[in-house]
Amino acid sequence: MKFNKYIITVVVGALIVGGAFGFSNLSKDNDAKNSEFIVENVDTNNLPIFPIRGSFVYDVNNKNEAVGIVDYVFVGKVVRNGGTIYKNIVTMENENGKPKEVGTPYTKYSIQVIENIKGKLKNSVDVLKHGGVSQDRVCKIDCVNSKTD
Repeated sequence: MKFNKYIITVVVGALIVGGAFGFSNLSKDNDAKNSEFIVENVDTNNLPIFPIRGSFVYDVNNKNEAVGIVDYVFVGKVVRNGGTIYKNIVTMENENGKPKEVGTPYTKYSIQVIENIKGKLKNSVDVLKHGGVSQDRVCKIDCVNSKTD
């Protein structure tokens, strides 16, 4: 009877370790797909703009609500555009039936803080803004805010 309990314990332990190892490898595969890369030095002057919209928990057109919900409000100057990063990369089929990877663009900015209005930031801060040059470099994707009717 004790021998059967020992075997069951070893088998259950092996299943737990095997499951953890499998989950770890699955997680690494997902991390590779969600990795990011940066595209810099793209001339965006002649690229068409494709707007994206978001849903927010506050009225983005109400300055009092916007200031109330955030930790920092400041006056700043963009000193560097660090390029576009792509996150949440997925494989899709292109028009020719071949796979291509597509990610969500985010643009990196370095901003010099001129004046803190709410909260205390250092002299400079890095900001990641949703939107930027599309991964295939054929358009700009930009977040727009509009008042609802």
